[in-house]
Amino acid sequence: MIAILQQGPLAIFAAFVVVHALADFPLQGEYLARQKKRETASSKAEWLVALAAHSVIHGGGVWLVLFGGGPMSKPGIPASLRDTIPADF
Repeated sequence: MIAILQQGPLAIFAAFVVVHALADFPLQGEYLARQKKRETASSKAEWLVALAAHSVIHGGGVWLVLFGGGPMSKPGIPASLRDTIPADF
């Protein structure tokens, strides 16, 4: 999936749209969908936990698009980002 970075901004945008749709629907169950809305959450604590879980799911999608999901894709990372990652990562 790291090849997506070499396809240009439109391909990256399309990948983000697909990942966002996956993260919002199939990867988010009914419980999370209900609890992340302040009006329908059981408590403030559950609302905050649901928002954090929702953010982690989306963050994982961004990681997959940009980095291919792991250190094996490191050579495909743009040089501006690659230099900031420790060699033993």
